[in-house]
Amino acid sequence: MGGSGTGKSTFINLISGDRLRVGETLESCTEDVALSLPFSIDGQRIRLVDTPGFDDTSKSDAEILSVIVQFLAEEYKNGRRLHGVIFLHRISDVRMGGVSRRNFTICQKLCGVDFFHNVVIATTRWDEVDLRTGEAREREFRAKPDLFKPLLDAGAKLMRHCDFDSAQEILRTFLKVGPLPLLVQIELVDRGLDMADTEAGLELRRHVMKQNQRAEKEMNDLLDELKEAALANDTAGQKILEQECEELRQKMSLLHSEAKKLSRDPEPAGTPFVQVGGVGAVITTVGGGGEREEIGKKIEELEGRFLEALNHCEDSNRAQVTALQHDLDRLKEQRLTGSPNQMPVNQSWYSLGKEMMNFAVDTISVSLSRFIRPR
Repeated sequence: MGGSGTGKSTFINLISGDRLRVGETLESCTEDVALSLPFSIDGQRIRLVDTPGFDDTSKSDAEILSVIVQFLAEEYKNGRRLHGVIFLHRISDVRMGGVSRRNFTICQKLCGVDFFHNVVIATTRWDEVDLRTGEAREREFRAKPDLFKPLLDAGAKLMRHCDFDSAQEILRTFLKVGPLPLLVQIELVDRGLDMADTEAGLELRRHVMKQNQRAEKEMNDLLDELKEAALANDTAGQKILEQECEELRQKMSLLHSEAKKLSRDPEPAGTPFVQVGGVGAVITTVGGGGEREEIGKKIEELEGRFLEALNHCEDSNRAQVTALQHDLDRLKEQRLTGSPNQMPVNQSWYSLGKEMMNFAVDTISVSLSRFIRPR
């Protein structure tokens, strides 16, 4: 196990003589679990299992976790046990970043404390650092509680992988221990848990929720800027901010999809749907009756202001007012039905959704007021 680019496929190809595809770019090649050809060390028949990292470019973390746990569950059901897990980490990395930590933490949760004696943390890319730097990082790994220390204290081993001989030495450590079930195998098969309720699933869900919170704050900040741009009639600024909102909307959509895969809870009533574009961010809620009535009254008031603007505006501005009417019509339609291309977001963003709908109404109102002249 380990992140993309840590050398998992290279390790397997080196020791087994296999030809698993090795990534040469940032795109991960290991999209699914792959088994090596069988080979022997000290008379023992061995097969290695290559797993995708939780930084894959083609699958979400929830999809990757599903691929791994399905394989592990089937192996366990068929009476096959693992002798060990090798977690690969680049010694050349100056620090252990967020992606590496996520890979390592989920690996821990998959294994469970009772399996730590069967875990080897193998550091790779020793040819990319001088020996003194590498040794200093090793000492840091052993000493810091937020790095590898807890696992090492519980029986795991920290070893260097540089060549064929070091790969053999790593595998020989597993010949001295018996096979054991991983925690996730016990959770799925013996206890009958769903993936979302396993320790690994719960850990990944916590990660997604943190991303949700960051996205929510970022959207709030963008909406504040968008409202200021609308009030200042800054059309160019609005377009830039709307593009940023759209990009964030897509990210939020992926997070929502990820959260659904990690939860068995039904979709909550009144789930908001977000669409960015036109006058800004537009929100409609399905099932939230009271809030929909409140927004409905505001839209009715806007219809009266639209007629007033149309009666007072110059011919040259009539097209702009008509465009605003299209925005208003779209807002009405979304409030009543919800558009199929809109994005469902988590219930935790419900208050944000109401604010976005109110902002859309306010923006149309401000825009219309520019075309109303006193009689």
